[in-house]
Amino acid sequence: MIKAVLFKEWLKMKWAFGGLLALWMAVVFYVYIEIVHQLKFYDASIIWYNIVTLGYSYYSIIFYLPLLSGLILGIAQFVPEITEKRLKLTLHLPIKENKILFSMISVGGLMLFVMYLVSLFGLIFVSSIFFASQITVSMLITIIPWYFAGVVVYFSSAMIILEPIWLRKILYLPVAVGFANLLLETGWFNLYEKSLVTFIVLSLFFILSVLITGFRFKRGAMK
Repeated sequence: MIKAVLFKEWLKMKWAFGGLLALWMAVVFYVYIEIVHQLKFYDASIIWYNIVTLGYSYYSIIFYLPLLSGLILGIAQFVPEITEKRLKLTLHLPIKENKILFSMISVGGLMLFVMYLVSLFGLIFVSSIFFASQITVSMLITIIPWYFAGVVVYFSSAMIILEPIWLRKILYLPVAVGFANLLLETGWFNLYEKSLVTFIVLSLFFILSVLITGFRFKRGAMK
């Protein structure tokens, strides 16, 4: 029965996933083209100086893409469950609701992971062609918090959509936006070098929020 739930989620989300994956690949290719373009007009030493001294981010185009990915996947997955009243029926299957909800969010989480993995491999490959390993490592430390902001947005959108009480939806929103914003500081590269692990662990706690609101939804909570 869990396999049927997983397949249902795949059918519901496959077009959103395919479109976002194509977008990620296009953006990685754009980063490559942009670096090649810069090298045609500027000496490599100037670009190096801009990156190391001035903090130029040749990968800044991806800044909002993890947020967009998490939001689109969350909406594509959970809005139909509410508007078409599917979730109530699904949660009354002879399986524990936590197991069903975890199976559902694992599909979205896996889709995010695949997109992130493909883009990271692409960005590492592109960066390694043109720059020293230190710059590539610095890029990773800088962008990984952006990726986890997308994770937070995915689980938060699921939490807010599933929450049956509008007041709670409104209260959850600033919490989710505020925490995601903590992962989107752009003052300088390597900004999260010492706090990255802490933010990653805290981001994963948003998984629990989906399970809690899903439980409230099944029980028809009124407050």
